[in-house]
Amino acid sequence: MVTYRYAFAFADGTMKTFDIALDPESLAMQNPAPTYPGWARLDYAPCENCPLDRTRTDYCPVAVNIAGLVDSFKNVISYQEADIVVTTEDRIVFKRTAAQNGLYSILGIYMVTSGCPVLDRLRPMVRFHLPFASIDETVFRSAGMYLLAQYFRKKKGFSAEFAFEGLSKIYREINGVNIGLLRRLQTASNEDANLNALANLDVFAFTLHESTEDSVGALESLFHVYLKE
Repeated sequence: MVTYRYAFAFADGTMKTFDIALDPESLAMQNPAPTYPGWARLDYAPCENCPLDRTRTDYCPVAVNIAGLVDSFKNVISYQEADIVVTTEDRIVFKRTAAQNGLYSILGIYMVTSGCPVLDRLRPMVRFHLPFASIDETVFRSAGMYLLAQYFRKKKGFSAEFAFEGLSKIYREINGVNIGLLRRLQTASNEDANLNALANLDVFAFTLHESTEDSVGALESLFHVYLKE
């Protein structure tokens, strides 16, 4: 199994710990909750670009996966400071920061491993999860993942493109999912930590959708040793 643990320690003594176990091949995570909240139903504020058939699917897979996490943070204020420790198989990462910053980091794992057809295309990144990633780090990892996907597609005889047009399209679709999820979380949250954590994730999606070429181009200087004959 691929495992991650997120532990939040708040100033008032409250502790919140989340253990995540992913299948090493599919990187899928199943939510063990026996029942789901009403806001998790697929027909409740559905994403405009949702590709799922509502006659065959009762619940939004993303909402199902994040329901427990969202419930745990529904009364947390986004700027509330916490000591956050992330434990992986390879390292331990510590950061004292606002709750929303730790929450958006773990929220990304829950979302892309849910089985949502739109978010599935980011699933390879979960295997090399980087806690508290910046926008530049996310651009680098996303671009690398996309190029590897194109390499493997070409190797299998499928069509491939290396101009990042497909990556821009992926993040445009993800932006649509994030907007839909924000509507759900408004019902599920009393305070703003959940909403602002998702908004932070959407900043990444919007940036890569609106200016993929510029975002990737900003990294060109890092590759100067390759840009010589």
